[in-house]
Amino acid sequence: MSRKIALSIEPGAAHWAVASMKDIEALGAQGVEWSADPRAKEPEHRMAGRPRILVLSATCEIFDCASEQVQLLLRRAASCGAEYLNLRFGRGSADGSPSGDYAGELHAVHELLRRVRFDVEASGVQLAVQAVEGEFLGSPIELRDAVDAANCWAIGACIDIATTWTVGRAADWIGTLGRRLCIVRIAPAPGELADRDSQVSQALDGAGFCGCIVLRASAFDKENRIRPGAWLHRFNAVADCESRDRRLG
Repeated sequence: MSRKIALSIEPGAAHWAVASMKDIEALGAQGVEWSADPRAKEPEHRMAGRPRILVLSATCEIFDCASEQVQLLLRRAASCGAEYLNLRFGRGSADGSPSGDYAGELHAVHELLRRVRFDVEASGVQLAVQAVEGEFLGSPIELRDAVDAANCWAIGACIDIATTWTVGRAADWIGTLGRRLCIVRIAPAPGELADRDSQVSQALDGAGFCGCIVLRASAFDKENRIRPGAWLHRFNAVADCESRDRRLG
């Protein structure tokens, strides 16, 4: 199954920020994740020779004008050729203070996703709503219900494997979200392939995942001794073997 790979460039990683598309492709990735300021109006332009922006990510506070922010971000994502808009919701009101009404915020997100669903479909960009550890949509059931409330084929879910272990197991999140899952964030662990990564690979294959995997670029720095080509080969090989065994079984 086809999965796309995007490298997440962290602030301060100067040597990755100036990487060329050739450097990115050499690691087996098809582009990068770019963090956007939802209040800025300037689009992210693709420049010749620079990495393609595959995923545009942003955080929006939950308040009445959030739909306009999402619409702006969708236009910016489309203008730079991104395939995904990864959206995190911050628990805040118009003045930036927490509302203290978690149930009300959940309802607001459901309503927001319903309001922007036609904009998402028209943009050609897939919207991936992310669970935020300890803050919002912190369980696979809440995230699943938020996506289902939108009733839109172009709105899905994003999870960060590093934070899913705080509520159940990564396999539980993947199994619960199933076809709704369109972005998975992974920070590769040292070694040929950590047990955690093997379990994740098998779970993604079982769910038929064919979305985008976002890898932290710094994991492939020399001091971490992770060879991206070898890691990706083994990660995908685990999934391929699992598929083969099920077919033969």
